[in-house]
Amino acid sequence: MKNTIKYVLTLAAAAGALSLAAVSNVSAHGIAPSTGYGNMSGVSCFTVSAGTVSNICSGYQNWEVPLMVDSGGTKGATYGGRDVSCQLIASSQTGGSPSYSNFTAIGSTTGTASTSTVVVPTAGRMVLDCSVAPLGSLTNVNYSN
Repeated sequence: MKNTIKYVLTLAAAAGALSLAAVSNVSAHGIAPSTGYGNMSGVSCFTVSAGTVSNICSGYQNWEVPLMVDSGGTKGATYGGRDVSCQLIASSQTGGSPSYSNFTAIGSTTGTASTSTVVVPTAGRMVLDCSVAPLGSLTNVNYSN
């Protein structure tokens, strides 16, 4: 009986180690939209609840979410929300060599959308730039890294 318990615990530990090894190879990230910021004139138009950002004003407002990248290369993103359209913007640290995705939109029904890809230069930066309609929201952001 004692050997059987040792064997089961050893198998469970090995399975856990394999699971951790598999997770460490994933190259996607998720980030709460609330880590972003609104433009100066519209910052008071946004409310934040559980990471979701919502526009409470009567006009469209911009919201940007900086996305940390580990390396240069081709990147894409998906996002969720309602009445929002977003694009990815990538550039060098000084703003040179910009790469823009097309805007993709989510309508009045809550859903998800994917951007086209951008090329991030080595040691570059990337941001998800969104236009949020009145009463629209941005609920989640996932991106390749």
